[in-house]
Amino acid sequence: MIIRNAAPADLPTIGEIDALSQMYAYQDVKPAEYLATLTPQARTEAWTERRANEADTHHLLVAEEDGQIKGFCYVGPGQDPAIGDLYALFVHPDALGGGVAKPLQGAGLTVLSGLGYRRFLLYVAEQNHRARRFYEKTGWYAEGEGFESRGAKFLKYLHD
Repeated sequence: MIIRNAAPADLPTIGEIDALSQMYAYQDVKPAEYLATLTPQARTEAWTERRANEADTHHLLVAEEDGQIKGFCYVGPGQDPAIGDLYALFVHPDALGGGVAKPLQGAGLTVLSGLGYRRFLLYVAEQNHRARRFYEKTGWYAEGEGFESRGAKFLKYLHD
């Protein structure tokens, strides 16, 4: 598996993985009306815009295996200048359990460390038990209050 910086040509695949991953993870958590908006095209447009707006400060990485992108992560500065954020870590549902998430997360944290961050933050849906188990096994811990969005409660996790 290769972890690399995303290229513009990767954005449609990133959009597809984002849409499919959210539909998979949030099918019993978020309202159907919201899930219906998660099309690959809509998510590609969102990532294209976000990447263009944050290119100077954020990093979009992909995990590629046998020429196919299996997942991606997005990292950068957060609201607290002392903490780097893991904004997104999505693996294609067909690749879950295939060893993609851990090296992808590690590469994202390495990028943040290279930017000078020693603490990291992410938010994960309280009902996303699979993701929470993964994060807890890789050194993250729940800390403080999170927020609610579209019917889901998100918990704040930190990693030192």
